Amino acid sequence: MRTKPIVVATAAVLVAGTLGVVMMRNHRDVAPLAPTKASVLETAPQIADAEAMKAITAAGIAIDHLSVRSAGGIYVVRGSGDSVAANRAVDVLKSLGVSRVANLVSPARASDDEKIRRDAERELASRPALAGTKLVVTCDAGVVTVSGTVQHELQKDL
Repeated sequence: MRTKPIVVATAAVLVAGTLGVVMMRNHRDVAPLAPTKASVLETAPQIADAEAMKAITAAGIAIDHLSVRSAGGIYVVRGSGDSVAANRAVDVLKSLGVSRVANLVSPARASDDEKIRRDAERELASRPALAGTKLVVTCDAGVVTVSGTVQHELQKDL
């Protein structure tokens, strides 16, 4: 009865060994994988960051706080402006041969002219030294203009 387990164990070892030899022979015939040109990431910048910024500003594109940085072949454009300006900046870079651009230009926040005007009026009304003046406050694109008449030169300065 003891011969049966020994025969089974011997057969299992022979099968495992045979499979190992077959796998090794097949593995020898396969060439190792070599990196292809498509899989290698281009790390050298195509143009200098300063050149990219200069090209965008020379094109007359209005982006506040413009910043262009390259990393691993990707050019990151940052700043604030409208979407048309952001897309034009990307087009300028692509015309220079840049293939990958990350457009992180955030939309410029529109000023709330009415709120600014009310705040300015409230501030002026809270000044006792301006009592008796007739002032008109306007606001356009965040720029406050105060006009009117004053009784004293000091009120004008205030």
